[in-house]
Amino acid sequence: MIVREYQEAQDQQVLFLLDSGYRLHRSEEGERTHGGRMQFDSALEAVLLLSWVSLKHGDSVAVGSFGPARRWLGPRKGLSAFPQLMNGLYDLTSGPYPSSPFSALEEALLRLKRRTFIILISNFREEDGKSLSWILKRLEKRHLLLMVSLREKESESLASRCPAGGEEALETAAAFSYLAARRELYASWEHSGLLTLETSAAALSAALVNRYLLVKRSGRF
Repeated sequence: MIVREYQEAQDQQVLFLLDSGYRLHRSEEGERTHGGRMQFDSALEAVLLLSWVSLKHGDSVAVGSFGPARRWLGPRKGLSAFPQLMNGLYDLTSGPYPSSPFSALEEALLRLKRRTFIILISNFREEDGKSLSWILKRLEKRHLLLMVSLREKESESLASRCPAGGEEALETAAAFSYLAARRELYASWEHSGLLTLETSAAALSAALVNRYLLVKRSGRF
């Protein structure tokens, strides 16, 4: 009888890339809701939580933000580094301005010196499939990438409602088509070897930690 014991790989590197632009600059309750908690706030909290978990597991952590609020915190290791991360990120905010996931990934490629688990948090749409295709092929050769999108409650509500008239029927059809295109994009990324995660803002922290632990156990990075 042969007994094999597995141990999670230590001393890996994790990079968070957080979108501070319009894609996450929306209320958690819906795009047209003003005020309240923003999706970006939940994303930032999730980054901080998983940073702590990653440091506790012996990994080094780097964080970059792109969009109107740009910041780069280089790789650091050990739980003693967590206060530095908090001090470097606590005042980050989002804004209703353009952001470029492509540019963020391009900059990451230039900065990273070793294989890294890159977690990109934004809100991806059908058009991103074409605009990111070139950079994603380059990333796949050296790094492991997780593309994280936050669900859009407003679109989901429109797609699932029973329209009362012609105008509502058009809105419902458009929302259904939009969400279907997003699902197709994520499926194509998964097929090519990328990791994807779509979840609500409220469930993001737990979902990210669970995915990180799953990837660690798989030995993929």
